[in-house]
Amino acid sequence: MPSINPTELSSTYYWDYFDYILKYIQKHYLGILSLSEKEFLDAYLALSFGSQCLYLRLASRRILWFRVETLAYVEISSIETAIRELIDNGFCCQFNHPDPQSVQQILTVFSKQECLQLAKNSMSSTKGLTTLKKNELVDEILKQIPTDQIYFEICRISPQIIQPLGLTYYSFFQFLFFGSRFRDLTDFVVRDLGHRSFVEIHDDQFVPYFQSRTEAIEKWNVSVWRQWFYEEVDKGTSFELIYQSWSIQILPLKDEITELALPSFEKTVFDLGRYLERIGELERSLMVYEHSLQSQAFERRVRILAKLKRHEEARTLAIFGLELSPNPKESHFFNDFLSKMASKSAIKKVTKKLKEADTLFISSQWQNRVEHGVIDYYQSIGYYAVFSENRVWKNLVGLWFWDLIFDTKDAVFHHPFQSAPSHYGKDYFQSSKTKEYTLLLDLSNDRLHLIQHLRIQAEKHVNKANPLVDWFTFDWELLERVIFALSQESLIAVVNEVWKHLSSHSKGFPDIFIQKGNEYAFIEVKSPNDHLSAIQYFWHDLFQQVGIEYKLIRVQWRDL
Repeated sequence: MPSINPTELSSTYYWDYFDYILKYIQKHYLGILSLSEKEFLDAYLALSFGSQCLYLRLASRRILWFRVETLAYVEISSIETAIRELIDNGFCCQFNHPDPQSVQQILTVFSKQECLQLAKNSMSSTKGLTTLKKNELVDEILKQIPTDQIYFEICRISPQIIQPLGLTYYSFFQFLFFGSRFRDLTDFVVRDLGHRSFVEIHDDQFVPYFQSRTEAIEKWNVSVWRQWFYEEVDKGTSFELIYQSWSIQILPLKDEITELALPSFEKTVFDLGRYLERIGELERSLMVYEHSLQSQAFERRVRILAKLKRHEEARTLAIFGLELSPNPKESHFFNDFLSKMASKSAIKKVTKKLKEADTLFISSQWQNRVEHGVIDYYQSIGYYAVFSENRVWKNLVGLWFWDLIFDTKDAVFHHPFQSAPSHYGKDYFQSSKTKEYTLLLDLSNDRLHLIQHLRIQAEKHVNKANPLVDWFTFDWELLERVIFALSQESLIAVVNEVWKHLSSHSKGFPDIFIQKGNEYAFIEVKSPNDHLSAIQYFWHDLFQQVGIEYKLIRVQWRDL
């Protein structure tokens, strides 16, 4: 994320943003709020402006405790008055009880020098403490000094320490607005500082992400559990406790889980399954994966069953997975697995293709930048040669069909920070626009007309977020060269494939495009130890089928 300098915004920018969210909540979500959530909302709105500002200042920080003497905000005339109001209304509490968890949290916001002074006041010997890192010093203090004594010393250093309350409500309201726990007021800041730009959608056109409280609570709970899972894995918590937690809190949701919460549920299945795999709990991992119908979970099950020598089960699952998956990565895996089962001497298709690749010897000085080395080679013998991987087809499709992607007549937007409608990438997204798509596709009859259309779209929407367009690496010369080099049929064949499968076929394109006169080619580059992925193999095959020149090059190093 770009560096943000809030001084470029108004002093109450955060209040403006949260107020926008609350108005959205009042308009769309009052009917699904619980009694306690409504009470929190009413109580917050009843606070004075200064107290609201201070609460938001504190609630938006990652730390939990704040030293009052360090608080100073130009937009809040009296910090003391605001604090009293927040405490009186249950939005803040003071540090007044020596519990171990609070003591530890507060020590983390003290400076190392202050922690050292605290240790000197309470320990007979502080030898070696100065060499410790801050977190190590805190651990040593907690280990050697009684909690009551630490509490006393903390109060001597900082007489008034406060903590904001109701943070779950604060986060939940933002979650309702964004539809995700991983977005927050920062999105407003990034937009208003000009670091990101979005297609403008009128507020009246926004549709709430959640249609019921059940949808919201299910997705919230699953998301909270996933965060807990990552934290517990980092802590080294036993896999039995993690698996038990998932079985009790998440698995019961499976049978009646709402469509909105299902992708989050599937992620817990995959994350937990992979974790159990990595620690060697293969049988338990299989049990977890069985609760998913995602093709990637089927792939993991097939791999585990093969590892466990349960070959017939693996074969049956691979057949089912092949029927299930539209994604080239998974379908290639299932095909290759079944081929290997049929013939022990069979070579995986992608490996076979790589063995047949042309070899190019380039200087070993390019070992850490192999594609640059290949580009340098072709440029040295008179070719136009540039990176092309995500700078051609995605940009081409994104600009060409911009109006279809952001067609507000049937597009669904929930908030102003979406890079695409919420149904982007769904099967019905493309099928609902067949007539309009065909009309736009006819622009390929006249290459100059097509390029003019692309330039008009680019000028109109420059720097606005689009899931396909990368403005930072946009290259008009490359795009125009490709459009004129390919036949109309070849161009349309690739564009059709990307458009039909926006969620899975918009990556894996060849690394480099070269051209000299009427000669051109796309090149996929592989270093000596690199491998060809399934999606790269897919595009290799398609390009060859539709008559697009394609080279697969295996690089070998030569000494300087």
